[in-house]
Order: sequence, then C-alpha cells, then structure tokens
Amino acid sequence: MAYDESLAKKISKLLREKRVLFREQETSGAMCFISNKKMLCGIYIDKTLDDNLLMAKIGEQAYEKEKSNAGILPMDYGGSAMPGYIFVKPEAFEKENELSRYLDLCIAFNKEESAKAPKTKKVQIQFED
Repeated sequence: MAYDESLAKKISKLLREKRVLFREQETSGAMCFISNKKMLCGIYIDKTLDDNLLMAKIGEQAYEKEKSNAGILPMDYGGSAMPGYIFVKPEAFEKENELSRYLDLCIAFNKEESAKAPKTKKVQIQFED
C-alpha cells in the first residue's frame, strides 16, 4: 500500500497557505515534508492498522498536551518511544481545520527548533600560488 496521495496534496496545500517553505521527500512508500532542513511532518503507512497516519513532530511540550487526545498514538520504533513525535489517526484529522491544527503544532516546533540550531560560520579558504 502506498501513502495517501490525496492527504499529501492536502498537506502541501495547507503548508503553502501558511506560507511555509518546504520540500517533499518520498521514503520507502511514505512521504515526509521537510522545512528548515528538518522534518516537519509526514505520512506514515501503519501496516498493523492498514491505514495512513499523520506523523507529526510537535516537540515534547505539545506532546504532553496532545498525547491523551483521541486518535493520537505515541511514535515508537523498535519499542523505543520518540518524545515529541506523535502519530495521528485519520479520524482525528478528518476535517481540514483539525489537520491544519496539527500542522500548526509542527510548524511552531520547527520554528522553535530552527531558532535553537547553532549558526554555521562561513569559512573562506584562500589558496597560495
């Protein structure tokens, strides 16, 4: 099963409306949305649920608020939880305003995370003749 292309189009449309600079990256049947060189969100195919989930990188503070909401699953790989990341079941973002709210959480964390990232210095190299 491939990722839900109509969901990918909805996410792309909402991100453009929110004036977020992003790129899409397909990875083994999934889709990731990248902004500021960091994952913003994605579409993950859960084979046990046989469904497409929204993979949202929202940070640990938002995670604590959202984790008890209906339709939210903790994100874990290999039995190890990934704090700050959630999976959102389709019934939790059926309406566009619900999907938009989760994207807002991702965007806010992405901006916060990018602001904390160390700035790289440009180094000019001169060669001697």
